[in-house]
Formats: sequence, structure tokens, C-alpha cells
Amino acid sequence: MLESRQYRREQGLYSGGSRQFGYTIAGKGKDRHLVPHAKEQVAIARAKVLHSRGKSLREIASALSAEGLPSPDIKTISRFLKGR
Repeated sequence: MLESRQYRREQGLYSGGSRQFGYTIAGKGKDRHLVPHAKEQVAIARAKVLHSRGKSLREIASALSAEGLPSPDIKTISRFLKGR
């Protein structure tokens, strides 16, 4: 089971569970795959810039919200900054 999920992930296909922040699910059935979500991708890029400037996770979340960008919770911000 784990191998099939890993394979689907490597192929850019949706492997089940909650969708990852920054992506949306497209397609049906076995052809479901992840597609970048434009506004969330902008938020990720902005968060990475803020992080490189030494901002805390809380400051990043506040800045994203103030700029009108999707602002995920601190745990999610931490995940995508670590590349998970």
C-alpha cells in the first residue's frame, strides 16, 4: 500500500488523504492528480521570502493575512517551509 502511494506521488498523481496546501485535486478516479493552486502558490513564495528575512511563523501568518493571501495555520506554514 505504501509503495503504491509513493509511486502515485512520484508520478504527480493524487495519493489520497487531505490535499497539500498549494495544490488542488483535478481529474476523476485513478486519474486524479495535483495541480498547483495559483493563489496558494503565491502565498508559499511570499512565506519563503519572509522566512528568509528572519520572520517567525506567527509573523508570516499575520503578513499573509494582511496582504489578502491565503493564510494557513502555523503548522502548515512550517511544513511547506521544510519542504514536506
